Amino acid sequence: AILYIPSFPLLIIAFLALAILRPFRLNEWFVLLMGMLAPAYFICVWLYLSDKLVYIQKEISYIHIVPVSTENLLIPVAALCTVLLIIIAGIILWQNNSGRMVIQIRKSWFILFISLLLLAPGVFFFNNAWPLALMLSTVPAAAFISNAFLNTKQAIIRAIYFWLIIAIIIYMNWVYI
Repeated sequence: AILYIPSFPLLIIAFLALAILRPFRLNEWFVLLMGMLAPAYFICVWLYLSDKLVYIQKEISYIHIVPVSTENLLIPVAALCTVLLIIIAGIILWQNNSGRMVIQIRKSWFILFISLLLLAPGVFFFNNAWPLALMLSTVPAAAFISNAFLNTKQAIIRAIYFWLIIAIIIYMNWVYI
């Protein structure tokens, strides 16, 4: 999973999580760095020994800003706007309730927020990454969406969130089928 190019922000997230959640110990940072470099090292050694180093240059050319290109952009934009609305509601509710959280939980939510911010734009920076690179941000997005459902006091707002998600699922499946 680390060798999947759009998952490179996970490396930054791992270092941030280690810095935020744990006190500094040099051996932990070294083990994390070696664990991250080992797959790339073994791939490079294999490519060198098999005389196929040109594949590394091909993978590096994979990283550049590209517009999202789909045949019908209306459906994904509608789905993303619906989900983004609920994610923003979850982030606002997280901020409102963060004063009552234990410090360790507050740190964990912050790491989820940073991972959402770093993983979601990956769709725009990697060629041919749509929509698979967006799936990397589903874990932090699901946490904030569940927070929107859990911490909303009015049942009518929860029902609106629910029916918005159901409507977009039906609409997307109706068009694609």
